[in-house]
Amino acid sequence: MRALIMVLMFVVAGVMVADNTDSGSSGIEIVEVFRAETAEELEAALVDGYPMPWLEEILSDETIPEEDRYWLDCRVRAVIAQDLHLFFDEEGNPIHIEADWIAPGEDYWRENFIMNPVGEPFLYDSPDMPTNVVSEPGYVVNRFGETIGQLAMAEDYIRLSRDGSIGVTGSDLSTTEPEYPITYDNACILYADGSFKEVAAPWSYRRNYTISSDGNTIAVTSKLLASESSPREPGAILWVLNRDGSVRFTYEIHGISYIKYPLVSASGQYVVVFNGNYEEQREVILFDGNTGEILERFDDLQGMEFFFTPNERYLCIYGASPFTVTLYDCENKSEIWSREFSRDDGHRVLRLPSCDNEAEHLLVTAAMPDPLHQNYRAYLFDFVLDDINITDSTPKIAHISPEASFTVMQMNTIWQIGPQDKSLPLIVSRLTGGE
Repeated sequence: MRALIMVLMFVVAGVMVADNTDSGSSGIEIVEVFRAETAEELEAALVDGYPMPWLEEILSDETIPEEDRYWLDCRVRAVIAQDLHLFFDEEGNPIHIEADWIAPGEDYWRENFIMNPVGEPFLYDSPDMPTNVVSEPGYVVNRFGETIGQLAMAEDYIRLSRDGSIGVTGSDLSTTEPEYPITYDNACILYADGSFKEVAAPWSYRRNYTISSDGNTIAVTSKLLASESSPREPGAILWVLNRDGSVRFTYEIHGISYIKYPLVSASGQYVVVFNGNYEEQREVILFDGNTGEILERFDDLQGMEFFFTPNERYLCIYGASPFTVTLYDCENKSEIWSREFSRDDGHRVLRLPSCDNEAEHLLVTAAMPDPLHQNYRAYLFDFVLDDINITDSTPKIAHISPEASFTVMQMNTIWQIGPQDKSLPLIVSRLTGGE
């Protein structure tokens, strides 16, 4: 793969608009095909039903890879479901669901949803319920608005498999003091028949639970407890579990250390975590998800967010310190590319990088704070084409489709989704040309 030769910048400044530039000699175009800033704009776009005319044209265009068309359909349906509580069945009939909140259970495809019904959460204190949590039972709903499962609890930090048949979160609250983040002493595996299984994983934060797309590999990171009387004994542990909650392998770090932000590739082939301590030692560790073998250590890199391509070959790493984005080829065990962002240029935080299956494009957003609010600039790094386009955007999260036909930009990943969080604004762009 050649070195970086194109940077596409989406400049974000509130609702500032910059015109699309013409494509250069390579003939690539990045064309905005849809934008909805508000719920009212989204509702107006749906006045004639779903799919909207622009989307219907795309979905019927067989020159576009089928996987990308399916992905885009799922992502647009997901925004409508989350922000409007509105679904459309396979015949296009609208289905409105009354709920406190609806949120995708998985971040990239967003095919299935956690539905929290109308009602107040309550403290679970029965042996036939997850231990010591404040929640309420919920449901799994597919992209057509059909109920396909029920969950022992509906909680905004649940992570589901792609098919919605299994999820994972925490249970047995271990801290609720305002000065500490919320932590749990169990990993709670939720099955779509309403059953659950709890696995002891003490002192784990809400972001430290994840599951593979196929639902067969679960990763949890927690504190390593030396004794019941010493809950903050230095050390941390990665637990990799099977679907039934049995332990596949563990990895322990002793000393003043913590392991955070686990992510599992689609079929569980790889697991990645960040490991660091309070003496500023830090690294990202890539494991074989089946054997626990360490495949790579990225030294002196504070990995904050990770992304595996849908085909599991490539890993994107956002590192907060140094302030970098790294692209790694898991199959060939080699670092392909890394780019450091300068804080002197106004960058304050990077957000989730994403990459297509062939690692030809990598998309990442960077916050550019101003005195009133954070603005975001999105960079599309193209490793094949020698061209530049500039357009505008406001959302802070950007994903690229599996075969790089589309980009979707919106407000939140599932890590930030809660009862009040929304996806809008939504911007869909198409990448064409450059053959």
